[in-house]
Amino acid sequence: SSASSGSIQGTESGRASPKGVAPGEFGWEWVTGADNLTVGRTDFSASLAPIVGKGVVLAVGGFIGSSVDENGATQNQYTDVVESIDTLGGGILIDAASSGVPAYPMEISGTGAAALPTGEVVSVGGFGFSSPGIFFYSQSVFVLQEKQQTDGLGSDLDANADNTNSFEWIAGPDFPWARSGLVCSPISSGILCAGGCNTDPAYRDAAIFNGTSWTVIAPMNEARNWASATTAFIPDTSAGAA
Repeated sequence: SSASSGSIQGTESGRASPKGVAPGEFGWEWVTGADNLTVGRTDFSASLAPIVGKGVVLAVGGFIGSSVDENGATQNQYTDVVESIDTLGGGILIDAASSGVPAYPMEISGTGAAALPTGEVVSVGGFGFSSPGIFFYSQSVFVLQEKQQTDGLGSDLDANADNTNSFEWIAGPDFPWARSGLVCSPISSGILCAGGCNTDPAYRDAAIFNGTSWTVIAPMNEARNWASATTAFIPDTSAGAA
């Protein structure tokens, strides 16, 4: 199966066109990407990845299907594949060898992902199986960073010289709670993650990661999981604002 990609583009200040409004009326329109993801998936996370390139979006993990084992039990399947999409190039997939982005450290779905102000991508939590029939909710955090390669003598080498990955997933401090289906969004001081689930209930909890540590903040007004979030840039319209 495949999953299509797309982006919202425009040349003027505006908003996404609501249903029933002609495309482009507000200066923006949804454009179908040129490529499909090579791994069809649901319940994956996505984030801009400035560390990889301008306009590059990563698709991380996800649910890829299910199968029935020899005992007749249904086993869900998840992926560790990370795909890179060039949104400025029309939604073209960047192959792993060119992007330098490795697979995720585990097969998982339902992570939250967002980029730090430094451009590094942070992926949080998720849901997966540690063995057949044994599932887990994760509070693990992984940060996509540039890979430091050496010649064994302490000298740095060109990260692209030997066609190995230019980046690597580094374990960060655990999220305060084990959650799947949470949302993460970039903010000026880091990333904000909130909500999610663990078994049945949805949660209101929220915390901010500054690249080093987590700070628990006031919870959301309502518990929710499998929501979506984005950063809203609200212009300052006060008198004297530039």
